[in-house]
Order: sequence, then C-alpha cells, then structure tokens
Amino acid sequence: KNMKRIVVLSFLAVLLAFSLATSAFAQTKTITVNGTGIVTQDPDMVRLSLTIMTENSSIKDGITENTKLVENVREELTGIGIPKNDLITTNYSIWTNTRWTDDGEPNGRYYVVNYTFQVVVRDTAKLNEVLDTAANAGATNIDQLQHDIADKKTMFSEARKLALADARAKAEEIAAEIGKTIVDVEMVDMPEYAEVGNMRNNMMEYNGMGMGGGGETPTITS
Repeated sequence: KNMKRIVVLSFLAVLLAFSLATSAFAQTKTITVNGTGIVTQDPDMVRLSLTIMTENSSIKDGITENTKLVENVREELTGIGIPKNDLITTNYSIWTNTRWTDDGEPNGRYYVVNYTFQVVVRDTAKLNEVLDTAANAGATNIDQLQHDIADKKTMFSEARKLALADARAKAEEIAAEIGKTIVDVEMVDMPEYAEVGNMRNNMMEYNGMGMGGGGETPTITS
C-alpha cells in the first residue's frame, strides 16, 4: 500500500464581519474561524546518497583507485539516463587509520578515501535500476533514500482553495445559527504550507557492494 505525502494548509484567524443591527451607531462584530485544506499526492521523485570508499596503504594509489570507481559509477548512471546535473558531490574526504595485530599492537597505517554524491531520480520507476547500477558499478554505501514531490506549489494552491472554502462554510454556518449575516472579510492570515504525514527517510544501506556484485535490490516502495 502506497503511503502518500500530505500537504495541510491551515488558515488561522479568518475574520468575517457581520452586521449587528440597523442602528447608525451599530458596532461591527467579527467571528474567527479556521479553515483547513488537505491535498495528497504520490511522490514523483527520489533522492539518495551514494558513497564510494576505498582503503589503501598508499595515499596516491588510494586516490587513484577511488577516482576510477567514482567515474565508473557516474558513467554507468548517466548511461541509464540520469543527467549529470542530478549527480551532486556532497562530500570528499581522506583520513588515516591504524592497523592492529591480534595482540593489540599497531601494525602500520592506511588511508581511507571517501567520495559521496547525491543522486536525484526524477522517474521513480527507474529507482531499482539506479540502485542496482550504482551497487554493481562500485558504490560501497547507498543510504538516505528519500521520496519527494517536485511541484509542491500546485499542491499548496489546491490546499489553499480548500481551506478558504472550508473557512467560509464554517463562518456561514455560525452566522446563520446566531441569526446574523456576513457582510465582509476583515482579515485572512495565510501561513506557509506545512507538510505532514509520511515524511520518513527510508534509511537503507549496502556495505561492501559494487566489487563484483551482480545482485538485485528489492522493490522500494514509497
């Protein structure tokens, strides 16, 4: 069952004025109502993080090895239709570690080269192909998989219309119950949209893959 992202737009303090009496000195009174609009939509894009990590006793060889794997992953992903602009470098780091013997004695040092980039998958139907391609091309870690929606402004506009209609209907009902008539809108407080519902990150990780793998990932659902 697909989970859907929900956009909720809540209009606070929508003040609607109504006439109190026919007197020339009649005071204007207001009532305050809240309107809510909810719009749901299936995610239409996915972001995920790919890491290529290598270890080598030589920093030069380690960098060379890592660079070859990175370029191979990039080439394979662009080969299945991922634009270069959607492969975004997010981290590049090098550090040293110490090797230890079984007796707990230091036994030399080695270098770790870590390259990470974000992949934007704009066609969710290609997600599994992207995962398999990356893993088998040299990615050692795949994580931070997050579903998203490209056009949230349209959803916001639809939710706003629903919220305004909801607020108006509530105000009309209240006014009718107390025998009054709405004559104007005094104020509308319209906040920015808020996303609620399924905002989870699907945290998945593959360790040590890409070195002659050939496996297939399970179906990833939104």
